[in-house]
Parts: sequence; C-alpha cells; structure tokens
Amino acid sequence: MPYEWDRAGFPIHNTDDTYLAEDTYLRPVVPPMHSSPYPSPHGSPNCAPMYLDENFNYYQPGTTYVGVPMLPASFMPLPPSPSMLNATFVPLPPSPRVSPRRGPIPLGPHSPSPNGYGAYPPYYPPQYAHPFDPYYFPQGMPYHYNAFASCAEIDRKAGPMYMNPAQKPLTNVNPLIKDSNYVYLDLSSHFYAPLTPSSKSHWHSNSNGLVPINEKYLAGIASHPPVTKVVIRCSAFGSFKDAWKIIVEPGRTVTIRDVLHAVHRSLQTALTHVEWAKLSERETYEASRAYTRRCRKADFERMQGVRRVDLLNEKCWFGGISKVKDDDPHNFELSVRSK
Repeated sequence: MPYEWDRAGFPIHNTDDTYLAEDTYLRPVVPPMHSSPYPSPHGSPNCAPMYLDENFNYYQPGTTYVGVPMLPASFMPLPPSPSMLNATFVPLPPSPRVSPRRGPIPLGPHSPSPNGYGAYPPYYPPQYAHPFDPYYFPQGMPYHYNAFASCAEIDRKAGPMYMNPAQKPLTNVNPLIKDSNYVYLDLSSHFYAPLTPSSKSHWHSNSNGLVPINEKYLAGIASHPPVTKVVIRCSAFGSFKDAWKIIVEPGRTVTIRDVLHAVHRSLQTALTHVEWAKLSERETYEASRAYTRRCRKADFERMQGVRRVDLLNEKCWFGGISKVKDDDPHNFELSVRSK
C-alpha cells in the first residue's frame, strides 16, 4: 500500500512511496480519545468503546466483557450521598394555600403583639384564596370531547380548561374588622393608632387596657374573596354617603391595614365651603359642638377647621365593616359607634 489509514479514517504520511502530499493545515484535527481499555471500578462513563458482533452482542476490545453496552463487568454502583444517610423527615405544617380544608387556625386569646398581648378572633382560611380577579378554577375536559377529532376542533369546542365558577363566591369580612370587638380606632384623633383589648394586664397597655394590634394581623386580607379594590360607604354621613365614599385601591390585595388607614384618612379630610353650606341648621350645630370637643384635646386642631368626622357627633369610633351583598366583594358599609 502506498499509504496507510489511521483510526479516524485519514491517510498517514509514508516516506516510502507517498501519493498524497502531507498538508497539516487541511488535515482535520482528531482529538485524542479520553478512554481507557479497562473499565473503571466505580462506573466511570469514560470507558473503552464497545462494538456489536455478528450475533448482535456488544463486546469490548481488550476485555472479556460481552453484554449490555456501557456497563463493564466490574461495574459497581456509586455509594449513596453521606448527607442522606442520617437524614430524618421533618413534617411541615400544612399551608392554607395548598390545604384549604384543614379547618380553623386558632390564634388564641394570648397571641403576642409587639407591645403587649391582644385578644384576636380565630381565623378561618377561605376555601380558595386567589390574589387577583377574576377567580378561575381548573376544570376537566367537557363531556362532548371526541378523541378522534382534530386539535383545532377540540380547541374550538372545549375552549380553555379554566372557566369561571358556576356562581360567585360568597363575600366574608375578616372577623378582626367585622365588628368593634377587636379594633379600637379613634377616628377623631389626628394620630392613626389602631388598638385592641389586652387579654391580660401588661405594662405596655394604657389605662383602658388597650395595646397596639400585631402587625401580622394588620397584614391579613380584609375580605374573602380577596380583591384589589374596595369601596366603603357610611350611612351616618347622610346626603354625603356617596360623595364621601372611601376607595381603597393599593395596587395589590386589600389588607386590614389598608382599610383602617383609608377610613381614618378619609374622615380626617377637612370640609369645603360648598359642603359646609349644604349642611342643615341641625347638622351645623352638631358639627360645631364636635369640633369644639376635638379642639379641647389638641390645640393645634383649631387651625385645621371642621373635618368630616365632626359630622358623626359622638360616634367617632370605628364600629366595623359589613358587606352590602353576599355576591358583591367590592362594596362595604362602615359602621361607627360612640366610646
């Protein structure tokens, strides 16, 4: 032979009688084989190549192995990870998001707050908790599904696999703000300070036995189903009920903190001259008396003028939030009470 062939199928330069000139630039570079003719005792994948014989059995040159490819005769499985030998399973508490039917979560009468102990109601997680509207629930394939139909026909008949529920979910208000048993908020005060009754005597509580509400409860959803916009009206405003509606739209799920802060901020709004002119003689008299009582508590209030809370007379305390309709998760009614 005037020339020989290497393992990759390319001619080898021979000094005896060469028909092909050596060209190191045109010759492709064959990378060296990183394999060993002997199998690794630990099952390394870099083992020698295997071939198929005439009996359709795999064999490995240089060894006596005949069988399944890439499994040497001395194959040994890798030992298990040492981090899993003594590992113990720690069961985590179920989440209300993935376990909606696990029942009530008792908060207890002695749930700690940052500055004391507050008595809070038990929280019942909703059956479904979706952060945004609308509320979609997974559905199965419709009954008229045809297994022999084309994909386009299936998409046209079946539609999306998620659809609106058969009926709107019932509206429920968080028990923390449903009534006045747990939240004590003075709407006539210039300072926003929601309080709750203390379950036991504590040095942080004031003379009335009230302590600040735990921030974790203020971060809870205000209603179920959770929504991103809430409109609150107060019948105690009379003819200003619709004009002074409170719109809570924080750009995310409405929380208890959003509702309480929006109510307090709205009632601290000063009356305009047009609104003052629309008041009756009786309403003007009652608002003037409420304004005088409020100024006695803080002298700087005299320069602020009459506020919306003055029209409530002595009912200047937060009384709770109630739903207007069972199937309306966006409109609520504000109740006020006297001290």
